[in-house]
Amino acid sequence: MGIVLKQTIKGSLYSYLGVILGALNVALLFPILFSEAEIGLINIFVSISAMLGQISCLGSNGIISYFFPKFEDKISHHNRFFSFIWLYSMLGFAVLSIIFYLIADKWLIERMPDSEILREYSILILPLTFFTLSFLIVDTFASSTLKATLGSFYKELVMRIVITALIALFYFELIDFEKFLWLYVLNFAIPAMAVYIHLYYKGDISLKLPSLKIYRPHMKSMASIGLFFILNGLSNSIAIYIDKLMITYYIGLRGTGVYSIANFIGTIVRIPRLAMGKISTPIIAQAIKDEDYGSLQKFFRLSVISQVLVGFLIFIPIWINIDIFLSLLPPSYAEGKWVVFFISLSFLVTCFLGIGTQIIQLSSYYKLITYFNLIMGLAIVLLNIVFIPLWGIVGAAFATLISKSVLVILFLYVIRKNFKFVIFIKENYSIVLISTLIIVGTSFIPVFQILNHNIINSIANILIRTIVALSIWAYSMKLLGIFNQTELKTSIFKR
Repeated sequence: MGIVLKQTIKGSLYSYLGVILGALNVALLFPILFSEAEIGLINIFVSISAMLGQISCLGSNGIISYFFPKFEDKISHHNRFFSFIWLYSMLGFAVLSIIFYLIADKWLIERMPDSEILREYSILILPLTFFTLSFLIVDTFASSTLKATLGSFYKELVMRIVITALIALFYFELIDFEKFLWLYVLNFAIPAMAVYIHLYYKGDISLKLPSLKIYRPHMKSMASIGLFFILNGLSNSIAIYIDKLMITYYIGLRGTGVYSIANFIGTIVRIPRLAMGKISTPIIAQAIKDEDYGSLQKFFRLSVISQVLVGFLIFIPIWINIDIFLSLLPPSYAEGKWVVFFISLSFLVTCFLGIGTQIIQLSSYYKLITYFNLIMGLAIVLLNIVFIPLWGIVGAAFATLISKSVLVILFLYVIRKNFKFVIFIKENYSIVLISTLIIVGTSFIPVFQILNHNIINSIANILIRTIVALSIWAYSMKLLGIFNQTELKTSIFKR
């Protein structure tokens, strides 16, 4: 079994276990224990720190992906490449911290409806940014050394176990919300520290300072790639996180809290895409280096079918059970139903791109990603300005769907034009049609009153609807031979 398959399975397993914990924590316990404003506060800080972390890394993730093969040498700790990248990123963090300190209060916090509570806890933003930045660097480096599942294990699983423990402490009144928030932020340090320690003891990184003469001939290329990845990271962060910032600006933390819960449910669809994309990066880089475009085209086709298949496998039970699930939460979360739909659909659309983004990113056309992401970032801001005042939090989700759909179309055009890959895969038509028919058909299944207990009754109905829908879906896919299309037959996986 090839390394991509092994690590995709492991990474997806960690992610799915994390989703189960995340669903328990974020989608169920948070709305019950915390107010909408408190949930909004947590999410707005995470969003701000994620954007700042992407900017302050100065394109380090791109530099690592591109230049690691040049410095790869286990004996010399890969020429202390990690130490070089770490110092480079810390310079970016220091500069950004100063800028943020000077302008954050006047230009960001005081303009929002809940400025008092935001100002009270704003001291947490920079530590959270540091932890986010640190994980971004070590996780990218780990992926380059073919240890991509490390980050998934600690971020998707361990972090969420800790969050569950913190929720328990809060529930039993052993800590108040302020202490919970501080501990929640410190929890973000765990994945970065754990991956760093693992890489250190495996000999992939060293505490010694790098020799700059090794990197001097590459400085110009690194600066160019870094600049584009700064812009790419910024535009990508805007696409992912700007909706919460703009909802906070237009509606307040309460709207952000409701949106965050619904958004979390919708983002579950993206898990297989994230797992395969991260793990595949070094394999794609090697294939492009070897000019093995035949295997790369097979890899692309496989990735599209697999991601669309798994995307619908996740989307179907989410959407057919959404009303039952939302009935378990406070009534204020009912307005998040269509947020779930549009966010889920936006990630489902990206499944049709497969590993296309990584192929473009690691090719000579990588600059196009920056240009297209900037277009999408600008589009999502403008669309949010239009639709949030009209439709509230649903408008933000709709803006995300439109902007991501445009981005996918642009990327597929580049893949078709420059790599001559087939982008319209016939199996996907069957997957979409059958999945849609099953979703529509399942809507006619009544909600049974099995027991006079709301939670048990809801769980029983969710299980019945899910088992019926997915059984029909799986049988249909097998009957059409679509599962056979996902067999791993190409040597590109056997690195």
